Amino acid sequence: MGGLEAALRTAGQGHLWDHLLTLDGEVRTAFQVQLEAVDFARVQRIFQASVTMTEDAEEGVEPIDGVQTIQDTTEEQRGKWRALGLAAIAGGRVAGLLLAGGQGTRLGSPAPKGCYDIGLPSRKSLFRLHAERLLRLQQLAQREESAPRPCIPWYIMTSPATDVETRAFFQAHAWFGLDAEQVFFFQQGELPALTPSGEAILAAPGRLALSPDGNGGVYAALRRSGALADMAARGVAALDVWPVDNALAAPLDPAWYSELSEARAAARNPSTGALRYAWSNACLHFFSLAWLARATDALEAAPRFHVARKAVPCLGGGTRPGVKLELFIFDTFGLAEGVRLVEVDRAAQFAPVKNGPGAGSDCPETAREAVLALHAGWVRRAGGRVGCGEGVEVSPLLSYAGEGLEDVCGGQDFTRPWDARLQLVGGDKVMQMPNIRS
Repeated sequence: MGGLEAALRTAGQGHLWDHLLTLDGEVRTAFQVQLEAVDFARVQRIFQASVTMTEDAEEGVEPIDGVQTIQDTTEEQRGKWRALGLAAIAGGRVAGLLLAGGQGTRLGSPAPKGCYDIGLPSRKSLFRLHAERLLRLQQLAQREESAPRPCIPWYIMTSPATDVETRAFFQAHAWFGLDAEQVFFFQQGELPALTPSGEAILAAPGRLALSPDGNGGVYAALRRSGALADMAARGVAALDVWPVDNALAAPLDPAWYSELSEARAAARNPSTGALRYAWSNACLHFFSLAWLARATDALEAAPRFHVARKAVPCLGGGTRPGVKLELFIFDTFGLAEGVRLVEVDRAAQFAPVKNGPGAGSDCPETAREAVLALHAGWVRRAGGRVGCGEGVEVSPLLSYAGEGLEDVCGGQDFTRPWDARLQLVGGDKVMQMPNIRS
């Protein structure tokens, strides 16, 4: 047997080789290329390890102790954390990672989700909001540390479905003011959908049924793409991770401070009446680079993917019972010797865009409302008066978290969501590049 045939049969996928022999011409060549790109021995390891994991995902689940809550911190503490954070940014020791593999299908858009415009007065896309917050952080770190302006390395995990369009979107918008060299794109992995017995499913003649491997696929993808090596070469010591569909995510916040049934999620402490499970994961994570490397090694040695049993479209039309393997980014936290959980203000850092327009929750309208309401609070604290019930929009280039607005807002009236005074940096108008919702 040849190398590919031997690899397939050893991994229990001999039917794929047999199917290859039935094909001709370009279809056969393309299918062979696809097969050669998949590590079926790894797929088999993941499948065998995952299907033998307990079916009760709540087994042994207990509430987390030792959460750093907002009410347990002081202004002095937060000031010290902010100073440490800005020093780390100025020193080039921290990078950012945006999870941006999702498409905007549920939003009614064929484009990558990061291209989506949630309806802010500025018409900025999600990508642009995140990029401009990084630009402002670079400026703040330069001022606070009296150092040359840092260049925060920004790693963006796309997917096979979004990679080309995401790169083109950044290029068309001149990288949103960032240097092209500081942005590193890499793709999330895919895994074949399998039958309950572990055989890869064919979606069509000469084409495997593939699905993304979950946001936890970031670990293997960081190494496979060379991103981990790039971070090490740049001197990065830690990585801040956030999702593209959180319109209020605070990347590299200098003051950085799964599966439950409904009954368990609603359970309360009998002595206090408070929820036993009082916090949820907003997918805002901070990792040391050394731990990322160790976690990646551990996952390869002992995979711990989730098994999602779904109907999979298959060769011949229709569907068949199938298994999709997914890893979540937090599935590795048990591998860490030390984990610290920090409570953040939902209104200040969480505005998810998960559902389509008009859904009523976690949708573009609610995200827009959250952004405008937060920014209205910033303006009022800076001495301004907001006369618009919707709130106002403050450019991330002007303020990262409400800082530095006193000179602009003090004693001023703001009567519309869009006001040019809140879009100025150093007296110069910010370049306006409307993003059209697809």
